[in-house]
Amino acid sequence: MNNNSDLCRKEFEKFITDSPQFDSNLLVKYKSGEYFSSYTKKYFQLFSAGWRARNVQ
Repeated sequence: MNNNSDLCRKEFEKFITDSPQFDSNLLVKYKSGEYFSSYTKKYFQLFSAGWRARNVQ
């Protein structure tokens, strides 16, 4: 991962942790770094798409 994607993941995990509607168990990962929850994987895809779009403008 590059610095921008590392920062995106860090901000995503902070968002999940700081949001009362999400359970921190959503951040459980395999050793490879991939999220265990398919819900989290999809949510991260959406979050990172918004992150990339924000940085393009």
